[in-house]
Formats: sequence, C-alpha cells, structure tokens
Amino acid sequence: TALCDAADLNPLLFYITTRLFTSFAGASEFSLRLPAILGFLVLCLSMRTFVGRRLGFAWGLAAMIVPMICGSAHYSTEARPYGQMLGFVGLACIAWQAVAASNGSAKKRWISLLFLSLCGALLTHCYAVLVLVPFALAELARSFENRRVDWQVAAAVCLPSLVAFSYLPLMAATSPVAVNNQVFRANWMSIPLFANFMLLWAIPPILISILAITVFVRRSSQAEESGIGFRPAEYVLALGFLLVPLLAMLLAAFVTKMYNRRYGVAAICGVTILLVAFLGKLSRRQARGGYVTAAIFAASLLVSFGLLPAKQKTEIALLQEAMRMEQVRPELPLVISSGLLFLEMDHYAPAALAARMHYLGDERLARQWTGTDMFDKSFPGLRRWFPIRAALDEPTQFLQSHPKFLVYGLVNHPMDWLMDELKQRQWRMQKLDSHAERALYLVEAPAASPEKR
Repeated sequence: TALCDAADLNPLLFYITTRLFTSFAGASEFSLRLPAILGFLVLCLSMRTFVGRRLGFAWGLAAMIVPMICGSAHYSTEARPYGQMLGFVGLACIAWQAVAASNGSAKKRWISLLFLSLCGALLTHCYAVLVLVPFALAELARSFENRRVDWQVAAAVCLPSLVAFSYLPLMAATSPVAVNNQVFRANWMSIPLFANFMLLWAIPPILISILAITVFVRRSSQAEESGIGFRPAEYVLALGFLLVPLLAMLLAAFVTKMYNRRYGVAAICGVTILLVAFLGKLSRRQARGGYVTAAIFAASLLVSFGLLPAKQKTEIALLQEAMRMEQVRPELPLVISSGLLFLEMDHYAPAALAARMHYLGDERLARQWTGTDMFDKSFPGLRRWFPIRAALDEPTQFLQSHPKFLVYGLVNHPMDWLMDELKQRQWRMQKLDSHAERALYLVEAPAASPEKR
C-alpha cells in the first residue's frame, strides 16, 4: 500500500527480505544492510565458481576479489537493493553455466535455480530487467553452437520478464513526479563516467598484475595450462553484461527519464569474467599467474580497507558538524534546504534539534527552479509511512511567520531550489559556517521599503 502511495519505488522482494532480516536481527543500521552484504558475498563466490570451472581454482580465487576492488563494492554496504540484486545475478550465472554440463534431474535443478534467480533479481530492482539481455544473447549463442534450441533454458531466461508487469502500479504511482533535472538525465558521457566509477580504483592492481605476469609468470613457458578455457557463449554472456550500462542509459533516455550509474552495476559480472580471462590468457592460464593475481588483488583490497577509517572519519565529521547546529542560535528554526540531507538529518539529529528542523516544500517552485519536484511531492506522502520528526511546511506561510531563521544544505546542488528563491525574494543571507560542500546560513527578511514603513 505504501508503494502504491508513491512512498518509494522498488519491487516487493527488497522490502520483504529487509523485514525478515530486521525481524531476526533488530532494526539497526547493520541489519538493514545485511541483505546487501550477503548478496554481494554471493556474487563474489559465484564469480569464483563461474571462472574456477573454466580456468581452475587459482583464477577463480582472483575472480572472487575483482568485484571487491571495483566500484561495485560501494553497494555492498548500502541499505539499497543493488547488493541483493547482484547476488541473484551471480547465482543465475553459475546456474546458466552449469546447465550445459548437466542432464536429467541435475539439469532441471540448475534450470530452476536460473529461473528463480532471475525472478529474484527482477523482484529486487526494476532496472534488473536489463540483465535478461546478456542471458538471452548467451543462450542464443549456445543454441547456434549446439545447432538446437534448449526450450527449457530459453523459457527460464525469458519468463522472468513477466515480473516486470508488477512494476506497473509502482510506475503509475510515481509517474506524476517531474524528473527533468540534470541529476537524472542520461547523456553520452554517462558511459565513460560509469567506466571511471567502476574501474578507477581497480586500475593500479590490474596494471601491477599485468606487469607481474609479464615479468615473472610468462618466463615459465613450460608450465602446464590450468582449466579448459571459456566457451564462446560464455564470452557472449560477459560481453552482454557490458551492454547493461548502455541499455540503462537508453531505457532512461526514452522510457523512464531517470538514469543513475548504479543502474548498470550488473556490468561487474562481465568485467570480472573478461578481465580474468585476459589475465589468464596473458599468463598462458598457468595456476601460478592466478595466485599472483589473486595476491595482488587481495593486497589492493587490504590497502582500501586501510583507507576506510579516513573515509569514515570524514563522513562522521560531516554528521557531527551538522549535529553541532543544535548549539547555533538555538532560538531560531532550522530549515534543511536539501532533500538529500533532510531524511539523514531527521534520522540522526537529537530530539532538540529535530524539533527545530523544517523542510519547505512547494512542487511548483521546485519544478520552476530545478525541473524536478521529487522531494517536494514525495515527502508528505512518505511521512504517512515513515517516522519523519521534523516539520514539513509551505514556503510562503513559513516565511511570513519567520522573518529570521537558519538554512543548512548543500552548496549549489542541482536539485535544491530554496536559496535561489530566497535570493529572488531579496532575503538577506549571511554564511555562518561551511564544511566540504555543506553550508549554514543566517537568513533574514528583506528590509521594508520606506513606503511600507
């Protein structure tokens, strides 16, 4: 009912699994993230199995670490559907691969796992419908290779698309929301930016692995190759996953009008398979090359763990800086101008600060200044289902009642409009503090004209 009231836009399974985990582990920040953490772990183990079946244990070990050193790891600890979705996609990969090597009851079990995993992915996130494309292309390639169509596998790949019909009520509920904002807009720079996000931190260990393989491993030319190598259809599957970010961009441009780089995160499966295949070929598929690569990737992962405290310290500092506002002009109301910060502030703020907090929402002004009314339209409906403590106010009435107040928000964020509206109304602003991309202002009503005085 909440979803049909536009409280959020994810399929049901994400909320069901979240409820199950919080029922057993309690409603905490950690338990809310457990589905994503475990789903991402399943993806890593699935990549180990998928690659290990073809290139041997050592290269499977290297493949297991690849998602951890790429941008996909970002979603392993967020209370969002992507980690869980990736776990289902990983299971689908190993099930589809195993079908070719099985028969009888074992084949039926793998086909069932393939079908259920794809359904699970689509029931977790709407853009997961795009992962059906790699499997469809791969199964088509395998059909050409075998000169026959395995209709059971084809059905297991195609029938999960029916799950997309369950999105229609969700899309109908959120369709009135305007999203004509650069944050949601797809363009041809979206793909390079996605590649940068996915691979930037993985480039150093990849280059070190190439160097180590070239200098130390290839010299052992007499060593025996491990594994049998990937089959053509499996390469098609990997290449199909690389199409997912492009498909997400096209779907956003022509249908949904909403794009974000995380919608293409399933591409990590293709990145993992093709990267390890390349490094394996470079080392002539020697197990030694796999162990060297796995060790380099693991060392890179340990380095990133070493950097985590600094990142966490920065995030905690931002939150603590925001909470200190309880001590700044405590007699004044505090308006949070950024919709992105409002729920976070409302959740973590002490009771005294939350009681002073306001969000000024106006759908017309939001569309006029930013092209989107996502926060202004959704927060009142969300409040019916979510414990928002702060006040939601109409701007004109609030401004008439409060000639002086504080404003805290992001600086020049494209989805925020309040500061621009206040400047147009000639309200006076004094910056009291700033930290990173956030700022605190004292806002006062414009001085009355002589005629009005």
